[in-house]
Order: sequence, then structure tokens, then C-alpha cells
Amino acid sequence: MRFSLGWRWTMRAGLAVVPVLTVLPQSVIAQTCARLEQHAALAGLPNTAPFGVLGLRIQRLDPDSREALNAPDPFVELVQSVEQGGAGAKAGIRPGDLVMAVDQCSITAGRDLNQILRLTQPGQAVEVQVLRAGQTVAVSAVLDPALPPGSLNHNAASDTDVVPVTVPMPPAARRAVPDLWRTFGAEGFAMRPEFARQMDMPVQDIAAVILSKVDPASNLSAKGLMRGDMILSADFIPVGAPEDLQRVIDHALAKGRRALLLRVLRRLQNPVYIAVRLPTF
Repeated sequence: MRFSLGWRWTMRAGLAVVPVLTVLPQSVIAQTCARLEQHAALAGLPNTAPFGVLGLRIQRLDPDSREALNAPDPFVELVQSVEQGGAGAKAGIRPGDLVMAVDQCSITAGRDLNQILRLTQPGQAVEVQVLRAGQTVAVSAVLDPALPPGSLNHNAASDTDVVPVTVPMPPAARRAVPDLWRTFGAEGFAMRPEFARQMDMPVQDIAAVILSKVDPASNLSAKGLMRGDMILSADFIPVGAPEDLQRVIDHALAKGRRALLLRVLRRLQNPVYIAVRLPTF
């Protein structure tokens, strides 16, 4: 018999969060998925019937994302953003979490999170299993009703549309990091409050590396990164200057890793996670 192991985080005496190991046979997980499907079938509701949502913007992992995250399961889905005040936010789900299952019904090659949630109803209480910093965490959520397609509430896929920006680059602001072009395929400089004002950013004390030049032959360019994009973090480590970014790259290369997970902010859009492959040399 096959089993699934994970950590469930519970409150003890209202004082602390304690990890408790749970062991579930694969047959039980299969039965749980079947019960969800049977419930939806018995309800006899059309595809337009209300269903529950978590208010997450999610994305399937590509090979670079799987390598950057060292994801143990290729079918988990990356949380790009969480709707403020939505079911996922109230449950404690965070951007960067990897969604594994809902009520022990696992995401697979043929069953994604949206398909699982379409078997639920608004107001239904579910348990969501996510992978966070290498630990499996189970959180409880009460599902919201779905809004029309295109809204974040609708369990939408991530949006990385291009919005051109004008990037201010005073010569004195550019601090050359010789290896960054070779190891990353781009050049950049540290964000400053005056730059944020010129770029009409709503937050002017943001720490980020602004890309000033991207090698058109690089994987960054292939993934859609461009001049003016702001890198907030690399492998979940905040980067406020090119030197910070270079240290994360050097650490990844020293570990033999060829992919990096960036948190990228583009003006007028929500931050997104983008996995990029580092150049080989």
C-alpha cells in the first residue's frame, strides 16, 4: 500500500503552532477525489453554477521553475499573488507557496487546482495543502463565490503582459557589477526614491534592482524580462542592489543550480514569480 506523508500545523492550547505528522494511504486520497467528483455529479449543476474559489493567481511549473524551487512534485502549482481579504489570504496562503492538494485531492497532470475547485461550492470549508520552504503545511479555508472570469477571485492564471516603461538612468546611478552580465545576462542598478517618483510608482521606498539592459540572446529575454523590470527578490532573498543579486547567483552556481526564481515587478502590474535559466560558460 502506498502512503502520503505531510506535516499538519495545529494550535496547541492556543499558544503555539506544532507540526504533526500525518500519514494517508493513497487509496484514501483517491477516495477523497472521487467523493468530490461524486458530490458535483449528484448536484447535477451546470458548468455555470457557482463554485468556490480561493482568490489566488496561480501558475503551473515549467522545468526551470521546478529546478529553481527544487519541487518534489512536478504538478504542484505556484501561487503568484493572493487576493487581499479573500479566502486564501484569510487561510494564510502566501505568494510563493506551492499548492499540492485540496481536501487531500492532489493536483496531477490531468487535474489542476481550478478543476478541483469547480467541484466545490461557495462557503464550503476545505483543507489546502501547500509546500512552503520545504515543509508541507495544511491550512483551512472557507471558499468564496467565484466572480466573472478575468478577476483575481476567479482562480485566474498569472498575467505577464508587457507594459513598456521609461527608465531613468543618471550616469552616477549605475554601479557596474562586472559578472552580472556574464552570469545573469543583464545589467541593473538599485532603485532610489527619485526613480520611483519618475516612474509613477505607488510605493517609493521599494527595494529592487531595475534592469537597465537585457541580453536579447539570454533566457531572461526569452522569458519576457525587459529593460525597466524591477527584481524584488531572487530565490526568495530580497535584492536591493546588483551586488545582492550577484551574491544569490554565485550561491546558486556554487550549489550546481542552473535556474533562479525571480520576483519581478512591472509598473501597473502585480509582482510575479519568473524562473530563469542562468547562462552556461
